[in-house]
Amino acid sequence: MCTSPFNPQFSPSPTDFAAIMRDLCDPELSLLQVAERQQTPLAALIAWLATPEISAQLDQYESACARRTSLIVAELLPTLVESVRTIVSDLQAEEEVLARSPDSAATTAARRSARSMVLTGIRILMRFATLGRVAQTKAKPPARRRAALESVAAGEHRERSPVSP
Repeated sequence: MCTSPFNPQFSPSPTDFAAIMRDLCDPELSLLQVAERQQTPLAALIAWLATPEISAQLDQYESACARRTSLIVAELLPTLVESVRTIVSDLQAEEEVLARSPDSAATTAARRSARSMVLTGIRILMRFATLGRVAQTKAKPPARRRAALESVAAGEHRERSPVSP
């Protein structure tokens, strides 16, 4: 809990940490409401979240959640692909029926809508197809960024030279 309104120190117990994590993951709660539930000022909660130790724990949690989601999607992938394939096939059949219908504003709008849905289905399939590769590439920052982060962590900081026009 907060020691004083003038000194926003916040160091929750392990039990409080679990409650904070539940609250942070609750989409119905704002960050202010999370702080209020802990009876601490918002600034103290924000400062606590930014501490290296807590930030590292949150990064690990976020990574574990992303991994879990990826595993769930991978397990469901065949079913998802079959569902999208069925939707696209059904829409193509509807498109063929509409193509034989007399032209009218309603027919044109229905055909346009069907084409849009087919394209959306194809985009979804493409996302599924690249899901594993995207997760792998996001696992590590690019080499140049990683080197910069490592140099900052090691205390190396260089001043940027001014750019001349």
